Amino acid sequence: MKAFDFFCKKNEIDYVAAYGTVIGAVRHKGLIPWDDDIDVFMDWKNYNRFLSLRANATKIGCSVIDRKDYGYYLPMAKFVDMESTIWEHKRYPYVYGVYIDVFPLGYVNSISDSKKIHEKYKYHSLQLSKGYRRFYFKQDLKYFLRFPIETVDCFIERSRISYHQLELNKLDAVIANISSGDYCMYYRSMDSFEHSLFMADWFKKSIRVPFEDFEISIPEGYHEYLSLCYGDYMTLPPIEKQISHHSHYYLNLKEKLNLDQIKDRIQQGEHLVY
Repeated sequence: MKAFDFFCKKNEIDYVAAYGTVIGAVRHKGLIPWDDDIDVFMDWKNYNRFLSLRANATKIGCSVIDRKDYGYYLPMAKFVDMESTIWEHKRYPYVYGVYIDVFPLGYVNSISDSKKIHEKYKYHSLQLSKGYRRFYFKQDLKYFLRFPIETVDCFIERSRISYHQLELNKLDAVIANISSGDYCMYYRSMDSFEHSLFMADWFKKSIRVPFEDFEISIPEGYHEYLSLCYGDYMTLPPIEKQISHHSHYYLNLKEKLNLDQIKDRIQQGEHLVY
C-alpha cells in the first residue's frame, strides 16, 4: 500500500480506500487485524490513467494487471508486488504477487439503465471467469459427477472467452461515457445493484488519515458510505466472524515463482512461506 500510494502521488492519480480498508482506517488506524487485503476506488479517468502507466509500476518493483491479461479471471485491476507469489484458487491457475484491488467507480444518470449494465457486466464477468476455470479430473471426479452440467459449461465458455471480453469492453465504453450523475457505483460488482450504488457526493473529495505508520486517502463521505454498506461499522463483529474470507492455495511472501515452480513446491508439501 505504501508503494501504491507513492505511485499514485507521483503520477497524479486520485484514489480513495474502499470497503473494509476504510473500516480499518477509521476504526483501527490501519488494517483490520484479521484482514489480509486492501481495496481502493478510482473514477474512470484515474482508472484508465492507472492502467496506462503499467511500465512505470515496474520501476518500483510492482506490476499492474487487469481483465485484459489472458488468464486473469477477476473483474477488477490489481497493483501487484513482483517479489512475492500468490496462487489463490487451484481451479484458476493464474499467479501474481501480494496485491491491492483497484475498483473503478462510474457515474449513474439513469437507475434503470445502470441496473441493466450492472447485470450484463455481472453475467459476462462470471462467464469469462468460468472460461478460465480448470478441472483436474483425477482429483475432481466427484465434483464432475455431482455437477456435470456446470463442468461441461466451463468447457463451452472456454471457447467464448474472446466474445465475453469484447462484450465487457463495450460495457466499459458505455460506463466511461457517463460523465456525471447524482449516484456512482462499481458496475463490475458481484453484489446486488442496491449494495453497489452510492451517492456521488460521498466520493467527490478525499481526506488523508493515519493508516499503520503512514497515511492513505479515504472518501470524505466515509461515514455515509460505511453506514450504507455495513451499518454500525464501529462495532466489532463476533469473534467467530473475525476471520479472512480469501483463499490462498499457495502463498510465498519471500519469492517470485512461476506456475511450474509452485507445482513442484506443492508436491514437496509446501503451501505457505513467510
